[in-house]
Amino acid sequence: MSLGTRWIFLGRQKQGFFVGKSWYGLGGSCVAGFENLERRVLLSGSDLDPGFGQGGVQKLDYQNLSADSANVVVPLTDGRLLVAGRGSIPGVSPSLKGGIARYNPDGTPDLSFGDRGKVNVGNGPILGVVAQGGGKLLVLWSDAWTNGLSVTRLNADGTPDSSFANSSSTWPGTVVLTAPSVPAIFGSLAGIAALPDDRFLVGGTYGGDLIVRRFAPNGQIDTTFGTNGQATIDLGPLLAVNYTLGTTAIGTDAAGRILLAATGQTGTDWSTPVVALSARLSANGAPDSSFGTNGVSATVPLPKYDVRVNGLAIDKFGRPLATVTKPDVSVVRWTTDGRVDTGFSGDGVATLSIAAVNSQQAMGVTAAGDGGVIVVGSVGGDAAVVRFTPSGMPDAAFGGGDGWLNIDGGGGNDVASAAAELPDGRIVVVGSAVFGGYGDDNVADFLVARLAPNGITDPTWAALSSTLGS
Repeated sequence: MSLGTRWIFLGRQKQGFFVGKSWYGLGGSCVAGFENLERRVLLSGSDLDPGFGQGGVQKLDYQNLSADSANVVVPLTDGRLLVAGRGSIPGVSPSLKGGIARYNPDGTPDLSFGDRGKVNVGNGPILGVVAQGGGKLLVLWSDAWTNGLSVTRLNADGTPDSSFANSSSTWPGTVVLTAPSVPAIFGSLAGIAALPDDRFLVGGTYGGDLIVRRFAPNGQIDTTFGTNGQATIDLGPLLAVNYTLGTTAIGTDAAGRILLAATGQTGTDWSTPVVALSARLSANGAPDSSFGTNGVSATVPLPKYDVRVNGLAIDKFGRPLATVTKPDVSVVRWTTDGRVDTGFSGDGVATLSIAAVNSQQAMGVTAAGDGGVIVVGSVGGDAAVVRFTPSGMPDAAFGGGDGWLNIDGGGGNDVASAAAELPDGRIVVVGSAVFGGYGDDNVADFLVARLAPNGITDPTWAALSSTLGS
């Protein structure tokens, strides 16, 4: 592994790409500039694991000239990989489209899936994807018009499964979860989790409540769970939380208990402090009294009112982990009984603050097999990957020797949104590489990278760049 101040740059001009200082051209001219940033890592040929793309990184044009952004990655048991997110197409109404791409183990598009490797789902961003038996997929997405939630089930080849319960006439294979006819509706912030018997959970928020529903494998509400299929935790009496903010994430531990993470606002206006919340329910939907206070635990107030909890993971010991978006790259760990874990970085919150870089945030989190923690997000406009040891210290064996590395997608405001650890310890990271514009009018691609366990990119992925379905 090479250490020092060298770094990787991926730039785009016409049909060609930089890796390091080499231009991979497909025609057209090249104009590039290299800016002096903080210390970075050069991913040299001797460092790379030659199994994923060229340089270990792919930039994938899901919707041509659109604001593509990946926020979900799901490794499948056969070694293939699902990457999901959204594309925003300027001039099209609604502009948001959910999208899923499936890749072979070497990173080539799986042409047997959907339209030559991709499937469009719904008319809004995808919030989560889980696998069922028989290769079927459950996709949770938010409607761009109503902010309502729906679950679509896809067959193994990516076609909608019309046998899914109460399928919508507008969206085949889809169950609408949020509609005027559905009582106790979710808010627009939600996550999905699969159970071993192919039942599944959807967790979300409504006002100051955390809500979980359980569904049968065919999409029917499971009325044996909670009260008529729904469990609700009112946070107000427990923690004086008036509103729930930020993405609600959901998962299960080895005992089948249900864990959620969210942000709680402690006052009545937007300037009041927030807390990171973790909640645990028993498998039948009852609050787990052995966790925190009546099943809920919270951190001390976080330092800024605009801080948000963004992701959830559960480590091999059953300890919940949640990322905190600002002001640094931070992750909270709780003990199995719901206390903020002071054995993790001394106060339960592990933080990596990069000197001289103002823009830093944590997005996704995954638990490493050795008890460590992998956090992805952005640092200084680049996608970033950080690894903490089991005790919450930056892992000196990862990246450039200080526990982190960045991946520059060639534009501004690149971000890594989610990660997954593969059985062999390699890490897949997904997000967006932004090339220009702002908001939904920018030009961005799915960013997908595969790393060796020590944080060096794995260039045995197939092509550096591709347009799916073309």
